[in-house]
Amino acid sequence: MPKRIVSERKVAANRANAQRSTGPRTVEGKAQSRHNATRHGLRGTLPPERGTVPAEGGSLPAERAAALVLVADDAFNRYAELSGAFVADLVPRGAAEQFLVERMARAAWRLRRSESVEAELLDAAEEARLRQAVRDANANFKCDLLCDEDYEEDSVAAERAEWAAEPTPLA
Repeated sequence: MPKRIVSERKVAANRANAQRSTGPRTVEGKAQSRHNATRHGLRGTLPPERGTVPAEGGSLPAERAAALVLVADDAFNRYAELSGAFVADLVPRGAAEQFLVERMARAAWRLRRSESVEAELLDAAEEARLRQAVRDANANFKCDLLCDEDYEEDSVAAERAEWAAEPTPLA
């Protein structure tokens, strides 16, 4: 592919635009923009925060563990309840068991989310299929009307018969 030559004027304009668009500056803007590339969140994770280490026993704080699996639409309280239920049911002893219980809770949460995402995708696909079927049916009907030579002749004949059947006004 040949190399494109860009004029100095365009290069200068691009550099000037780049100086103005530096991304979000506020904490709220940065928090919002970090989700810009999220499509479905099924495998979404956050990188570990700098300078943080898991709590004693190898487990993450509840908020941090939830951040590994939650996306914008998820409720932290519901995840915390699920995670707490796993811990209460399985009563992990030691770091390895705690790690496995946390992993099970995250997997269960993602499985629930994937089921709802799957249902939404299937609903959207079915809706799109039905819309396409309606469009196809309408197109076929219009084509039948426009392409059917007998239809035109029949409709003209029917109109003439209607006109003939109507009483004529007396002058």
